[in-house]
Amino acid sequence: MPVVEPARRMARAAEEQLARWAAAPRGVPQAIDRDMTDTTFRVLIDVMFSGDGRGEAAAIQRAGTAFLERITWEMSLIHLSDT
Repeated sequence: MPVVEPARRMARAAEEQLARWAAAPRGVPQAIDRDMTDTTFRVLIDVMFSGDGRGEAAAIQRAGTAFLERITWEMSLIHLSDT
């Protein structure tokens, strides 16, 4: 797959997410962290698994979310600062 095709798919996923946010009721908080994670995984499924692999991607996403929910933002910052 040429490099330009994954870029198009990423752009399409971003545009779709922007449309979902635009359609949301005004003043209602949006779970941007969750939405961006979902969008990222949609792109991964589309590009890496050719649209097939939703079960695997969903399992990876759940595991990542479970891990991140157990750590504080301070701990995350410390880990990022060490790199």
